[in-house]
Amino acid sequence: MKKIFISIIIIVILVVLAIVYMGSTPKASELPITPVEDNSTGTQILLTPENTRVMFEIDEVLRGEPKRVVGSTNQVAGVVTLENNQLLISQIKVNARTLTTDTSSRDTAINRLILKTDASENEFITFTPTNVVVSNLDLSITGDLYVSGVTKQVTFTGSYTLSSSNEFKATASTVVNYKDFNLLVPDFPFLADVSEQVTLTIQVGSSQ
Repeated sequence: MKKIFISIIIIVILVVLAIVYMGSTPKASELPITPVEDNSTGTQILLTPENTRVMFEIDEVLRGEPKRVVGSTNQVAGVVTLENNQLLISQIKVNARTLTTDTSSRDTAINRLILKTDASENEFITFTPTNVVVSNLDLSITGDLYVSGVTKQVTFTGSYTLSSSNEFKATASTVVNYKDFNLLVPDFPFLADVSEQVTLTIQVGSSQ
């Protein structure tokens, strides 16, 4: 009888997890993300959904098959200022509820079970630069990355180009361990393994 009771509990837990996994993602904020411009006299470039995209990449084994999961969103805001051959970068804000992969059920799991974006304090991921180093066209941007209530210092590296007409393009990436942000991946029976390493990338260009 005890074994039957335990089996029933396990089945109920799996059913509840499946319902959550197959449910809908939390509704993203209807308010637009408004970039906050500083008082610099340099040329300012607004990071908007029209010209910016952020992505994450992580490896998993799903139903016995290795897979690289790629998620992205263009719901990004921030300001890059070009002044005296230097780059000044404001806080960059990303609406985590709008991250999408190739599967809606995975999107729901990421939102509800991993990032927990149901909570208003987890809706936005922010990156606040504290040091920007420019060498020729190479970039190194160190700052505070906030994800679901936890802030860690990370460094993005990449490159940028600037045309004679002030068209700014840039790509920068970093690798983080999701466990450093106290994030947990649910133990689904069809998900055998998930890498702890996540590659984060931001792309800025004329069209995203």
